[in-house]
Amino acid sequence: MLEATPYDPYNPPDGRVHLSDLPAGRAIVHLKAWTGAAGASAGVTSLAIDGARLKALGPREWLLLSDALGGPALQAAVAAWVRERGIAAVDLSQGIGGLCLAGPGVRDMLSTSCGLDLHSRSFPVGSCTRTRLAQLPVVIDHMGAEPRYELYVGISYLPYLRSWLLDAASGN
Repeated sequence: MLEATPYDPYNPPDGRVHLSDLPAGRAIVHLKAWTGAAGASAGVTSLAIDGARLKALGPREWLLLSDALGGPALQAAVAAWVRERGIAAVDLSQGIGGLCLAGPGVRDMLSTSCGLDLHSRSFPVGSCTRTRLAQLPVVIDHMGAEPRYELYVGISYLPYLRSWLLDAASGN
């Protein structure tokens, strides 16, 4: 099953804020402190916090996602926190589109389309990374054992990626 997050300029998508220049392994601990949650291990690459999810894209780069807050509200919610730590926070809500892929054949389809080993031993639920898929830079987030994956890509590439995935799913 393939679902595209619709892009509507009059109804902005859920919040997507890019955070950069974070100390490696400490961003989740800092964000948990900001939200009042308990400490976390440094090896965690994704985490759900009060409706917001922090996804590791690299050692000093993260994507903060929220289903409850739009981009400007999410950025405003973390503005003081990031400013105190010298972290850049950029609202990408209007620039990143999302796709949800779920079902028994999804892992195999994605595995043939990118260089990642998406088996649950190598890429367990909660894992997130940036890779190339269909020759595009894509963030892949493993959301469920179903399996279920969320893909994030530049909004201008979303129609191409959706079409490419539909063709791949149909065997064309």
